[in-house]
Amino acid sequence: MEIDFTTLSLKKRKWFNLEGLVQRAKCDLKKSADCFCISFEELGAGSFKHVYRVTFCDQSSYALALANRKEDDFSPDAWISEIATMRYIKNSNNYPTVPIPTVHSYDATYANPAGTPYMIMDVVPGRVLDKQEFHKLSIDQQLLVTKRLAEIKVALCSPVKEYFQIGSITFKHPSQQHEDDNNFTIGPLLSFQLSIDDGYVIEKSGPYDSLQELWSDLLHRASRFAIENFTELESNEIRLVGENGSPQLFKELSLLLASMVPQFCSTIPSEYTSLCIHHQDFALRNVVFDEAFNVTGVIDWSLAAVMPVILSADYPKELNSTPYEPFQHSDHSEDWDLVSFDWTNLGDAAKYPVAFKLEKESGMSVPVDFRVEVKKETKKFYLRTHFATCFLLLREKDSASIPAAESKGCNVYLDAPKYLQMHEILMDGIPKCFKFAN
Repeated sequence: MEIDFTTLSLKKRKWFNLEGLVQRAKCDLKKSADCFCISFEELGAGSFKHVYRVTFCDQSSYALALANRKEDDFSPDAWISEIATMRYIKNSNNYPTVPIPTVHSYDATYANPAGTPYMIMDVVPGRVLDKQEFHKLSIDQQLLVTKRLAEIKVALCSPVKEYFQIGSITFKHPSQQHEDDNNFTIGPLLSFQLSIDDGYVIEKSGPYDSLQELWSDLLHRASRFAIENFTELESNEIRLVGENGSPQLFKELSLLLASMVPQFCSTIPSEYTSLCIHHQDFALRNVVFDEAFNVTGVIDWSLAAVMPVILSADYPKELNSTPYEPFQHSDHSEDWDLVSFDWTNLGDAAKYPVAFKLEKESGMSVPVDFRVEVKKETKKFYLRTHFATCFLLLREKDSASIPAAESKGCNVYLDAPKYLQMHEILMDGIPKCFKFAN
């Protein structure tokens, strides 16, 4: 029976036209005129898109991704780059172990029947493990899932052979819908940058010939941001999202970082400067598994980029820890997004804070057992160690496809933290500088 869209109760943006989307999908997928939709359901939603599954009367199913941001807050370049990255990886012989859903068609404008940019993809079979499900797995299952994630990371860290610049993959001819191996190129690097009014917005810059060129440009952009926003201060206090500082502090930090950039770049071992594909949100929620925990798909390639290996040596997001969860650690001097905090022991339980939570079954307020929560964080420490160990062993095993100079003595997960911290400071800009100065 054909579905009645007026009766559907789905999470969606008010400007979405789901019926128009299905009609466009029928056209793009070359369905017959009498083909109709029998099922339409939500698969998930993230920061940039809503994803639905549509099933037609011929039993074929597709994933329909819709941009969930208003037109003035949307980046067509980022939308097209995500699709180009997916098609590049899928078409390349370099990534046979990274399963990518086929993108059949797309539109990066709001002037279409869906009322918003869209992409039509194959549905990835399997399931996504959320954080709670992962922690309920047995130890052997957790170790296996962690190894599977390391296998994906190893594959993505293989050298990009066609390109020699830091930037985002895009199409030479974005309007060309059919797949063409010669239609890929490296475009400007797409990333979040601070906006005084909107928090963080997607900006593009580059591409860059080296990490030093990228980091130097980030300092240049910080100076431009300061000139655009700090020249009419009524006092010597600079107020930004979450952090405050002063013009004098901005100057000191700018000069300090400018002196550090060439020092850092001159000490990076050559095996870490080869370029690879970096998944910006490498996490369990973006990897699909079958029942045996084999990877069936890697999804959500928003803001993926070609970056040096040293900046791709991050852990899956769900394996990271912060010094503030489950409570503030006594050694909480540093909190990084790209470098995990290590909880390595339970500590003195007598010093745990007292907190309560609402128990679903009884509806009563019960004390939080922080010993259980801290144990989860200490387990993450060993899972991260296992991930890095698997990465090194698998990379060595795969060394036949990696130049000897890029694999010999490679211990990137031991060496990466200081470079990741430097990159985070420069990428996050002035607020991050103020945070660590304060």
